[in-house]
Parts: sequence; C-alpha cells; structure tokens
Amino acid sequence: GNGSEAVKGRVSRSAFLVLSLVILTSCYTLLYFLGEPMLWPAAVLVGVGYGGLWGVQPVIVSELFGPRDYGFKYACSNVAALTGSFCFGTLLAGDQFDRVATQR
Repeated sequence: GNGSEAVKGRVSRSAFLVLSLVILTSCYTLLYFLGEPMLWPAAVLVGVGYGGLWGVQPVIVSELFGPRDYGFKYACSNVAALTGSFCFGTLLAGDQFDRVATQR
C-alpha cells in the first residue's frame, strides 16, 4: 500500500509481499504451537499481514502480468488466496478449537 509506494525506488513491491507472507506464516505457526495464549497477538499480526498483502497484491499482479485481462488475473490470485485460507482456516482453527474445547 502506502509503504510500498513510499520506497518503491529502493525496495521492490515483491519484498513487501514476502514480508506480509512471512508475518502470516509466523503467526499461524506460533498460534498452532503456543495455542490460546498467542490468540490475541496473532490476531493483531494476522491483520497487519493481510493488510500488507491485500494492499500490495493488486499492483504486483498488474506489474508482473501486465494490465491486459487484469480482472481475470486478479480473480485468479483471489481464488488462490481463498483456497489457502479455507485450508488453513479449517485445519488450523478447527483443530485449535477442538483442542481448547476438550481442555475445558
């Protein structure tokens, strides 16, 4: 988003995408291994990660694949995100919920 626009001459937008994905991966991993105590910090960092991801993704799609048929290309990137979110959300959140529910 604005951060990538401010430093676009010095840092590539792909680096912001990678940073967002590292934040998201770290949060999901910590949430899985540390459990309930990590829930609120992970929720905040997941928000930061997705904010960075969705802020820079449309520009990256346009820069990497060109503006022709942009709608189709952007829709494909959203379907990929939907698929990953469904898998991680179902597997991680469901497992975590069941684990906490059996402890109480």
